[in-house]
Amino acid sequence: MSAVGITPAIVVHGGAWAIPDSQYNASIAGVKSAAQRGYQVLIDGGSAVDAVEMTVVNMEDDPVFDAGAGSVLTIGATVEMDAMIMEGTALEAGGVACVTGVRNPIKLARLVMEKTPHILLTGSGANAFADSMGVEKISPDQLVTEHATRDLGTYKTFSRTVDTEFRSRQDTHDTVGSVAVDRLGNVACATSTGGITAKRPGRVGDSPIIGCGAYCDNAVGAVSSTGHGESITRVCLAWLVTRLMKDNGFSAQEAAEQALAYMSERVNGNGGVIVVNNQGDIGVHFTTLRMAWASIRNGDMKYGINPGDGGYATSKVSVQIPRLKILSKPNKQKSKMAPVIVVHGGAGSGNVTEQFNQGGYKHGCCQAARAGYRVLQDAGSVVDAVVAAVKVMEDDSTFNAGYGSKLTERGTVEMDALVMEGSKLQAGAVASVSSVSHPIQLAKYVMEKSDHTLLVDNGANEFAKEVGFPQVSASDLVTTHAQEILEHYKLFTVSVSDGYKTRQCKRVKSSPGDSSSEHDTVGAVAVDSDGNVACATSTGGITAKMCGRVGDSPLIGCGGYADNCCGAVSTTGHGEVIAKASLAIHVAHLMGEDHSAQSALEMGLEFMASKIPQGGGAGGAICVSNRGDYGVHTLTDGMAWAAIKNNELHHGLYPGENNSELFEL
Repeated sequence: MSAVGITPAIVVHGGAWAIPDSQYNASIAGVKSAAQRGYQVLIDGGSAVDAVEMTVVNMEDDPVFDAGAGSVLTIGATVEMDAMIMEGTALEAGGVACVTGVRNPIKLARLVMEKTPHILLTGSGANAFADSMGVEKISPDQLVTEHATRDLGTYKTFSRTVDTEFRSRQDTHDTVGSVAVDRLGNVACATSTGGITAKRPGRVGDSPIIGCGAYCDNAVGAVSSTGHGESITRVCLAWLVTRLMKDNGFSAQEAAEQALAYMSERVNGNGGVIVVNNQGDIGVHFTTLRMAWASIRNGDMKYGINPGDGGYATSKVSVQIPRLKILSKPNKQKSKMAPVIVVHGGAGSGNVTEQFNQGGYKHGCCQAARAGYRVLQDAGSVVDAVVAAVKVMEDDSTFNAGYGSKLTERGTVEMDALVMEGSKLQAGAVASVSSVSHPIQLAKYVMEKSDHTLLVDNGANEFAKEVGFPQVSASDLVTTHAQEILEHYKLFTVSVSDGYKTRQCKRVKSSPGDSSSEHDTVGAVAVDSDGNVACATSTGGITAKMCGRVGDSPLIGCGGYADNCCGAVSTTGHGEVIAKASLAIHVAHLMGEDHSAQSALEMGLEFMASKIPQGGGAGGAICVSNRGDYGVHTLTDGMAWAAIKNNELHHGLYPGENNSELFEL
């Protein structure tokens, strides 16, 4: 069916929080002005992407909102901003995190989408990219407002945690966002924020993460989230709204209400969303005291700030989604079950010839599985099991993690990692870290010793020092093999994305051995005898990536996901493609619909390949359900893996390969 003739529509929000009466009028005026600017773009024939960018720029320039000129302060009294933009035609996206001195972060996010092969740049890498693009800069001091300074002072006076600060605050502010559909039926979303008062430097919430702070797909619609970033991230709120519309037939409003009710019930999180589907149907809902919003369709503007304004957010909603079992709290396992662990060594390992230690992948995965399984046998936690497994691979230079990490375009090592447990959906992650040998252990510390779920760049490195994390020389992480691969990359002229997709070095002189030696992420998933699940993923990224580049690995819902209601997933492959498909949570939800672990993997990966064909189907994953069955699948030429269940070790590398032997201590 042709989408031509769709009535354009736009919705904006100025943040879900306890907006004080002193900011009531300014907040309403700000969202109305932004909506009018964006709608004018649409009626003039502009694209949905242009419209959402325009509306967010408008709000970034308005100090009443927590974005751009109104950003709140870190605990160090500095401004660090995050933003993301996405379009629904090819699921292209761009994001930035922890940028400083940039007037409009959303403009920088769009440049990431259009001028780089990546989907997220963080910290110093994002700032360097801004300089290279000639983005309008502003003195960091000019971004520090009197209001933000007062908020930080209040926080310090009462010594509240950041988490408590969000839940109890009465005089601070939050994220901005916009969603739109143009007359061609194309949808887009954009989100921007200064974060939350007194956050750690390097903290990243939901806003720049695909599937969390925003998500869109022309087949469904567009969503922008706002609220407690860590809660939003743990449930992948924006992606969840689109899935409820697509698979359950919910209207935009019903999907918004049900997703927020689930977040409140599952992780006790508050927030709001704005939604537009591909036909222009609008949804607005929030579970905070107030959220400023405005929408325009057919020239008719609606706006509000209190529950019930404009006919939206009228009452408390209970979760009523029987089809998706994941949308409920996990039940206690009635009887003990056999613990299971599964590990992978990367979806690129099947391309590696014996010359490049093919056997090392197999051996390394088996050793990692053994280490994790021993933890489970000794009644250790499922989180400790997956961390132990991944640490083995981080210590093995065969793998692209820890001591085997690939190099950035500048010849440096920047590592990412994520760990998540399925009981309370707690998670911790780090990105663009250096000088640590076990990023996965640092990610676990983020989960256990901070209020946040993701720390990046210098903020993550400083956190490591604060908690006494062992430091290593950055040069010790640079291997000869990684240097050789970087030099090979420089001899051909394809993008990093195409280089991963084809795995072929288009050089004058090439040989199969060294041209296919690109290896990838490592990961582990496990379930213990009580049905608790966890996942862990770690990587050095992709050769010649831009500094500050973050792929799927540390992003909840992309590189990994764990929920006791369904199971745990760890992904590997082309990070940007995996993130656009929100692959990990997609597979998790399929298990929650009673698909077997293997079927869920196959369905999820085939969806990714068909939805984003330009990605070349470069990806794989492992998963384990809360029932104890596990799955292993890759669309690449091979993926090293190992699994142990009932004291039997299974392992393989190529599609269909499954060797078995008795597990021995």
